[in-house]
Amino acid sequence: MARSPFTLSAVEICGSDLAALMTKLTQRHGNIWVVGGARVTKELFRLQLCNDIRMMVLPVLLGGGTPFFDHIGVELPLHLHKVTAYNNGLVELWYQLPR
Repeated sequence: MARSPFTLSAVEICGSDLAALMTKLTQRHGNIWVVGGARVTKELFRLQLCNDIRMMVLPVLLGGGTPFFDHIGVELPLHLHKVTAYNNGLVELWYQLPR
């Protein structure tokens, strides 16, 4: 079992113009990690600003909620790059998007 590799170095909140924010952050930091729900994910895919996606599967079944990809309107083939199981039951699925 692995320990989580994620560390929090900076948090930036954006209310609009995701493309401009992503451009600014990648110029400043290189690769960035975005945490968000269905609306953010859908917009990142629509703008083609996503190289890979890491989904964390929690050992909890929910009875409802918003779909993670929120009907993105396109079919995207994903390549499974890596699977990591953590001590707390989380499973990380790391997919790469072909370019």
